[in-house]
Formats: sequence, structure tokens, C-alpha cells
Amino acid sequence: MTVQKFLLIIDEISTWCGKAAAWLIILLMAVVCVEVFKRYIMNMPTAWIFDLDNMLYGSAFMLCGAYTLAQNAHVRGDFLYSSMRPRMQAWLDIALYAVFLSLVSPPSFTRALTTLPTRGGSRSIRM
Repeated sequence: MTVQKFLLIIDEISTWCGKAAAWLIILLMAVVCVEVFKRYIMNMPTAWIFDLDNMLYGSAFMLCGAYTLAQNAHVRGDFLYSSMRPRMQAWLDIALYAVFLSLVSPPSFTRALTTLPTRGGSRSIRM
């Protein structure tokens, strides 16, 4: 398998995942509408819907990110970016993705580790 074929397969997987995950936005909208109706019309707010909103939004954000990269649809400062050579654009992309992931991943990973159950039972979630 050549590198080009491997990259095309990865792009196809990213495109499929992004299109499938885009439907999470519809589900997120429905959940928010239910929460607004319950909170303001029926005066029966729920705590779990807020958590579900956060989980759906986070999932859509992360899963659709690969699709956005595959389609080259990220928002950039094009007045600088478009004047660069393709090689410099690629290096800038790599550097900015590394900075983004280094800022986002450690807190997420630490949070995930603190919420894992222990052998003697489950740990309470600390906020």
C-alpha cells in the first residue's frame, strides 16, 4: 500500500465520520429545545440535559474536526496564509494543530482519568 492510497483511505474515513457526526447537531438542537420547554414552560428543569448538551457538542466538535480538515474548510487568516508557499502552509498547519492539541488534550485526558471507576467502586466526579 502506498502512502498516497493510505492517505486517501484516511480522508474517506474522516469524510464518512464527519458526515455521520453532523447529525449530532440535529440531536443537540432537539435536546436544547426539550430543555427550554421543560425549564421555562413546565418549570421542571433537569440537570442531566445540560450534561448531555455538553457531551453532544464536544462529540460533534471533535468528530467533525477531521472532516473539516479533509475538506480544507477551517477558518484562517487568509490574507497571510494565501500568500505563503504550499510547503510553508503545511508547516504552519502542523504547528498550529500541535499547539491546539497540546492545549486541549492534557486537560481532557486528566479529566477522563479522574472520572474512571476504581477497583473498590466508583469515584465521585469532582468539579
